[in-house]
Amino acid sequence: MNQSLIAFAVIISSFSCSDRREDSSNKDWVTIESENDSYKISLPFDTYKSHDEEYYVESVGKVFSHEIDLNTQQLNDKNEGYKFTVYDYPEFNFYESPDIIPKFLRETLDNLVLGLGATKIGEKKIEYNGYPGRELYYYNKSLGAYFTTRVYIIEGKQYHFTVITDKENLANKSITKFFESFILN
Repeated sequence: MNQSLIAFAVIISSFSCSDRREDSSNKDWVTIESENDSYKISLPFDTYKSHDEEYYVESVGKVFSHEIDLNTQQLNDKNEGYKFTVYDYPEFNFYESPDIIPKFLRETLDNLVLGLGATKIGEKKIEYNGYPGRELYYYNKSLGAYFTTRVYIIEGKQYHFTVITDKENLANKSITKFFESFILN
């Protein structure tokens, strides 16, 4: 087994979310509920920022996005930041062919790593209530940051979650708590 596979196995096994140091993170998380997109997501602090965008991408048409960002670098949290984005593609048909969603997920993750100039550490297939998704682990050397991202395609929308942390905090309960706080109504 080569060293990159061994490193990946160690990182993945560390995501069992048992903390390696005392948890000093906030225990009173804030739940954000969207009326439009019918979801709930929780964050460790209420100092998040959100914004909406509308733009056009030739391959998919109109894109509407709603983004929630929480920078925790100056807060008492093990992670450096949390991000949740919902992308709506009203002109794109994800269900035209069975190959579209896997291809879309693949291209989304490849573009994410490429756009950040990051190195992919690993990836796995995941699901949310039967809907397909991926979990991606990657590293940006120039930022000294590690990223864990989950992406799901659910009824024509992309739900995108990212937590940014450092090497010492790759396995912490806040990452899992953020990801698992997502609920579609």
